[in-house]
Amino acid sequence: MQFLVTGTDREASPAAPGQALPSVLGPAGTRELLREFIAAGATHLVLAPVPPIPASNRAQWLAEEIVEPVLAAIA
Repeated sequence: MQFLVTGTDREASPAAPGQALPSVLGPAGTRELLREFIAAGATHLVLAPVPPIPASNRAQWLAEEIVEPVLAAIA
């Protein structure tokens, strides 16, 4: 599963009709969705940061804001 993540909390923004792109979620929505997919048995999850996350620290931001809280929640 691929998840598009933005740095601002917001409701999912659905893809335009006819497009196969996934929705873009903010941090809280992404964390919740990841927990649901993991609980359902998903084992391969891809996070793709999209602006307004600064390019200089996207990996660190994803680790601190998304990955670490999800891992703590499912432990």
